[in-house]
Amino acid sequence: MKNQIADSNSLVSLDNRINLGLAAWFAMFCSILIWNQSSLREGELGDSNNYYRIVLVLFAAVASAIALVSNYRRWSQAFPAPLLLLLVYGLVALCSSVFVPTHAFYSMWKSFEILVDVLVIAAVLSYQ
Repeated sequence: MKNQIADSNSLVSLDNRINLGLAAWFAMFCSILIWNQSSLREGELGDSNNYYRIVLVLFAAVASAIALVSNYRRWSQAFPAPLLLLLVYGLVALCSSVFVPTHAFYSMWKSFEILVDVLVIAAVLSYQ
């Protein structure tokens, strides 16, 4: 019984279930690969080229949050000091995007991506 519990918290295991930490990492990796420069003029909303990227980042956020909640006993391993500092940096960047007058949504999105990246790294580190 104890071996089954230890095997269910491992990052790569032999059973056929999908690991959420790795799925979140893969989603963020794919979102980086499909990034392109937008061709929108200032004030226009929406770019169909980046919708897949937005969906992948949101999926990574949800998957990493679920992985972290399911491994809540290992948060001390998941959040070492440098990762906590990067999390604080992302939160400060998210809050400071309110003060950017011309590109507030873009800077808010980029700081949200930093937060999701930190959560994905923490989700991967929360496994054994």
